[in-house]
Amino acid sequence: MARPKTSPLGEGMAEDDFCVLSTIGAGSFSVVVLARHRHSGKKVVIKRMKMLGQTGLEMARDECSIMRGLSHPNILPLLGTIETAFQLQLVMPYVRGGDLRDYLCRKGPMREEEARRVFRQLASAMEYCHAKGIAHRDLKPENILLQSLDRVKITDFGLSGHFLQQSMDSLQGTLGYMAPEIVTGGTYGPGVDIWSLGVVLYEMVKDENWVARDPEPPMGDPGHGTHGSLQGTHLLR
Repeated sequence: MARPKTSPLGEGMAEDDFCVLSTIGAGSFSVVVLARHRHSGKKVVIKRMKMLGQTGLEMARDECSIMRGLSHPNILPLLGTIETAFQLQLVMPYVRGGDLRDYLCRKGPMREEEARRVFRQLASAMEYCHAKGIAHRDLKPENILLQSLDRVKITDFGLSGHFLQQSMDSLQGTLGYMAPEIVTGGTYGPGVDIWSLGVVLYEMVKDENWVARDPEPPMGDPGHGTHGSLQGTHLLR
């Protein structure tokens, strides 16, 4: 396969350009590995589809196409691709701080001021995506990377959809973060991302997912739950 003409890491990319260090994540459709670029020494992450052949190639190409059209400080950029006979692999920057799930497991719920700083960045990124006609459809702590609380990156556009080009009606996302209209069927719009952001915000300040625990959202009592501060309750009102 011919290499891409340009890349932030040099003229084109190939598997031999990288030394794989470890596997750092795995989902239903892909595996993410940490690697080092042999020439520059820079660490990157490489997303590899689990499914080989045409299906995996199409999924990777769709995600690649969406990512190439996005440029926002709170969205993890695509550095380039590695194309083999069986796969199209996506190369992205390595974010040292880990994801939001790791942060909450290490430190517990955030203070209101901390959650606000993170949420503003997430909302800004989603506003940008929606203006471009892109719905993420899989916002969750595992797909939110924290270099610091002021340097947040949304990643994994593998389930994203072009809602201006075609209607969205498929079951996409992660249970616990899906909007009701996705679960119940029928068409839906980019507002499903706003629902997911709300669940993530609740989780940031309460350190629990109310959707996984309760069939109904805590509309009447935004402070119910056993974790979190009174300040966090104020933020959720």
